[in-house]
Amino acid sequence: MIKRVLVLTLAALVVIGLAATGTWAYMSNTEHSSGNAITAGTLDLVPLSTGNYSGSGSLYHLTPGGNGVNGKIILDSIAPGQSGTFEWVLSNSGSLPGTLTISSSAVFAENGVTGLEGLMGANNGGGNGDLDQYLMLTLQKGTGANQGAAETPMTYILGTSGSPVAISNLVAVLNAQSQALAASGGANTVVYKLSWSLSATDGNINIVQSDTAQLNLTFTLNQ
Repeated sequence: MIKRVLVLTLAALVVIGLAATGTWAYMSNTEHSSGNAITAGTLDLVPLSTGNYSGSGSLYHLTPGGNGVNGKIILDSIAPGQSGTFEWVLSNSGSLPGTLTISSSAVFAENGVTGLEGLMGANNGGGNGDLDQYLMLTLQKGTGANQGAAETPMTYILGTSGSPVAISNLVAVLNAQSQALAASGGANTVVYKLSWSLSATDGNINIVQSDTAQLNLTFTLNQ
């Protein structure tokens, strides 16, 4: 009888020991990763138009433009010997870099033939006018962290200061532009400066009387 009791007691102790081994933890470590978030970056192209004109201020109309605003310059009744500049300042104020491209077109119109203009043998009777030949210009470009930095220095990309070219050459150059712009805080600004003049010495300058030229540009920033 005594031997059997001892055997049962030892078996019970073994079971208790196994249960304790399965539930005790001597060390533990817990880590957390909370508040994870993803935000899409932004591209924000902000255009600004500036310029000057050597003629009467009453004939010069500037809309500076801005974010979503059509900036433009309108010149009424320019005359031989006059000149001026258009300047387009484009900045990426977004958080992502992008590439700027330009889509442009030019429309030249006769807008009627005056008496003196009609006497010119070289007059363009096709309805396109003659400013496409006689309105001369250069185009410069510069990039930088702001407008001032982009304007110093600038590079001629059409014509030079001593050799301007006809405005009819402008569209092809603008449409070929592909300019990288950094995100805000970097080299995010590009400036295009167009300088124009109308000859006062060309004997055929009467041919441009009442003719018109219209330049349309669309600036696009892609990531």
